[in-house]
Amino acid sequence: MNYNNDHMRDDVRERGDALVALGRPAEARAAARGALDADGPDTGLLLALAHAHMAADDDDHDHDHDDGLGEHRYSGYR
Repeated sequence: MNYNNDHMRDDVRERGDALVALGRPAEARAAARGALDADGPDTGLLLALAHAHMAADDDDHDHDHDDGLGEHRYSGYR
């Protein structure tokens, strides 16, 4: 891992924390997922994603994963 990737991941983690603090966990999850998809697994990003999931209520999760048939999809780091 190089300095640029470390710096980008730190930025994503900080942005995720700020979004959660503002009550926008779905956006925090999207930011963490995007970074994970782009750069692969990272402990800090996975923790940021978990933190955003914990901050979300059930309605946020239903909206994020509902496919209209009452089933939830799993893909990648969602």
